[in-house]
Amino acid sequence: MIYGIAVFFGRITSGSKFVTGKKFKTVAEKYHPLCVDMETAAVAHVCAINNIPFIALRSVTDTPKKSGLLNFYKNVTLAANNSYAVVEMLLYRINIELNDVVLDKN
Repeated sequence: MIYGIAVFFGRITSGSKFVTGKKFKTVAEKYHPLCVDMETAAVAHVCAINNIPFIALRSVTDTPKKSGLLNFYKNVTLAANNSYAVVEMLLYRINIELNDVVLDKN
């Protein structure tokens, strides 16, 4: 928990189209992802080939059992606020670690 927000670290699977039904079940059984999206792999690939560090942060607004636009609209504000809080904390921690490295060199 970070600021009372459930945070999970693990695998995300990514593809070029929505994964539902039997395909979702196959992906879930093979890779055991925390979530499935359509954007992360492309960004990760570009970063990897350019030797740029990469981290993905996803706020989930729907699940296989509770999906669709109504569920998205119900959860989008909470998801956005949670993302903001986690990113703010990560940037704070990165800044502290970078300052420690700089201070150690002097």
